Amino acid sequence: MLNSWLFFLLVLIGIALLFMWTMQRAQDRLQRWATAQGYAVIRISKPPFMRLGPFPLQHPHGHAIACLVVHNGDQGERMGWVRYPAGLALFGPGDLTDVELIWDDEWERKQLSRPKDKRKS
Repeated sequence: MLNSWLFFLLVLIGIALLFMWTMQRAQDRLQRWATAQGYAVIRISKPPFMRLGPFPLQHPHGHAIACLVVHNGDQGERMGWVRYPAGLALFGPGDLTDVELIWDDEWERKQLSRPKDKRKS
């Protein structure tokens, strides 16, 4: 009985460690991608709960969404939303190719310029 619980506990610990390693690897890859694009990364963070920015709640399997704050030379500090592959890609390329970045100020402008729904009550 004790052996089965110990085995179960070891499996859970292994899954948790694999998950943490995968997330750290994905964030490191995102950091390298941003540097290759010419951005000096100030902060990469998870978006607040239920606020995924310009991305819908349903995003492709194996992708993560992050809030990225960078310093990009002339324009100063900018905040954007990034959707990037974060799945378990053991044999995939070391760099990211399928990254979607939308700057926060551009997204807010699109939200403000969207026509409002004028329904009659």
